[in-house]
Parts: sequence; structure tokens; C-alpha cells
Amino acid sequence: MLPIYKLTINDNDETGVDYNAFVDTPAHLKAFIAFDKSMPYKFKEEQRIVTGVMMSANTLIYRNSPDIGEHQVFFDVATIKQIVLKFFKNSFGNNVNKMHNENDKVNGAIMLESFFIDSKRGINAPIEFSKQNLQDGTWIASYKVENDQLWNEVKSGKFQGFSVEGIFDRIQVNIKTNNKQKMNKKEVSGKSLFNLIFGKSKFEDVPVTEETVSSFAEVTSIDGTVLTYEGELAIDAPIFVIDENGDKLPAPALDYQCDIDGKTVIISVNESGLVSAVEDVIVEEAEMSSDLKEEILSEVAEVMKSTLEATFAKIEELTSEIKKIKEVKESKFQSEAKTGVKEVAKMTANEILKNIKN
Repeated sequence: MLPIYKLTINDNDETGVDYNAFVDTPAHLKAFIAFDKSMPYKFKEEQRIVTGVMMSANTLIYRNSPDIGEHQVFFDVATIKQIVLKFFKNSFGNNVNKMHNENDKVNGAIMLESFFIDSKRGINAPIEFSKQNLQDGTWIASYKVENDQLWNEVKSGKFQGFSVEGIFDRIQVNIKTNNKQKMNKKEVSGKSLFNLIFGKSKFEDVPVTEETVSSFAEVTSIDGTVLTYEGELAIDAPIFVIDENGDKLPAPALDYQCDIDGKTVIISVNESGLVSAVEDVIVEEAEMSSDLKEEILSEVAEVMKSTLEATFAKIEELTSEIKKIKEVKESKFQSEAKTGVKEVAKMTANEILKNIKN
């Protein structure tokens, strides 16, 4: 998994967003919608209004920089609000260019509206964004496009979304892992998840309602990454990783091998942090062909034959050496017997006693 950094700004320096670009592929991969007579709302005339995601809260964005190489970044809710406030305080709302090209600035694109998604306040994204997995805190804006060339480029599909530009600080974030790699599915209620993140004492002051109790599941991939999701593990379901502070981030776009209910599965996650596939891993034992069996048996027989031949040759060599040593010892014994090794005379008991007395 690539390193993950949270982008931040400081109110007292040059960090922040100063321009918005119309781009072909926005970094957050959230396309905008253009309200005109081709849209389902069937306006009587072109509205020339384009609505899109300016900053997607807690969405991982791929980056590759010379200093730290490949990595991913994200903006949390608090930072997005801080950025937007500084953006409007500096009157940057109508600062627009194309493809982040400072030499291709656009006049005639006026920011018409700006809001944050906030489900608790009933502020939601337009229905066309329903499949983009937008989280609370996401910044959405609309532009009234009076520039004819830009509007034609939007309608032709040349530009697909917004992409802010600015200067940011970054803080590396560590993702929660399970080093013991216990990969069984773990059900977590909304209450226990709250306790896990904030501590039991804080939860005691919060009444348990239907909204605070929900069913989460945790699974750990083979590399130790802890994944969590609500409800069923199904296609297009949001799935998250948890950072060291207990905050949820959309899971990076990867294939995660997990053990769920005794089965090994691959959970595929797309760039929007949604489950794109859940596939069982089936290990099939390849049947060995008869030709391959004969070839292996032949090679084994040859190896055994050569090994046995070498072993027998060594045994014969050792037997011959033992025989030679035995012959040398027998020859030496016979030689000593012939050169007059004196035999000890046999004596009776009386003779022995007589010798002692003398």
C-alpha cells in the first residue's frame, strides 16, 4: 500500500486554494454535471450552469512527487472547511483556468453556489452524484458559464470536472493494521465502534438511538490491513480503512485477500472506495499428465540407479580394503610364530610349590 498523507493549510501563510481548473480528469475522479436542455430536467433553454465536486472529503488521491515518490493524499472535513473559508475571504471564487495552465485563464465563469454535503442538516449532493460515494464535508460548487468557448468545451465532453489548485502542507497518516492477521469477520455495532474510537466514558452521555446503532463488519487482509464496511459486503458498497486516530478513509484501490467465514476471498476496491468485486479463491490441483508422470519416474529411476551403483562400488572398495588389512595381520602373526616365540612350559602344582620353597 502506498504511503498516505493528509493535506492541511495554515491561515497565516500562503497555503490554501487560489484557483479552480476545468479539467478532463479531476484528481478526485468525481465528474461534474452540466444543466442544459440535454439533461433529464428538460429546461426550456440552456441554463449554462455546471455543477461539480470541488473537493471530495476523505477521498484518496494518487500523487507522484520527486521528493517522496508515489503516495496518496486526502483532505479531511475540517481542512476542507478551513480551505473554503480562506478561499472566499481572499475573493478567489471566480479564479478559473483550464487544465491548471496559468496561461489559460478563463473570464466569464462565475461561481453561482457553493455548499458542503451535510446529511444531518439535510444538505445532500444532487441525485446525479448518488453513485460517486461522496462523504459529508464534500465541497460542491456551481458555475454560471458565460464564456461561449468554455461552455462548448463543457458540452462536448472535453472537460469532465473541477480540480482545485493551491499550496498545502502534508502529514503522514498510519493505517490501522492487525499484525496478528486474524482474518475472521468481526461484527461491530455502532455503539462499540463509538467506544473504540472515542472511549466508553464519552459514549455514556450519548443516548443510544436507532441512528447510532448500526452493524459494521471488520475483516483483515493477508497483509494486515483492517477493512470495515456497513451492512452486507456487496458490489458498490463503500468500504473503509481506519487511521491511527480512528477516522475512516475510503479503502485504497487494491485487491485485498481476506479470510471470511473460513473462505478465502478477494475483495476488489475501485478508485471511489467502493467494492467492485468479491470473488472466492478456488485452489485447483492440476492433474498430472501420463507423459509427465513417465518422464518424472524415468528421471527418478535414473537418479536411483546411479546412486545405488555408486553405493555398491563404495561397498566393494571398503570390502577390499578390509580384506587387505586382515591378510596383513594374519601374515604378521604367522611370521612371529616361525621366528621362535618361546612357549611357556607347563608345570604341576608340586613343582610350583617346590620352586617357591627354594
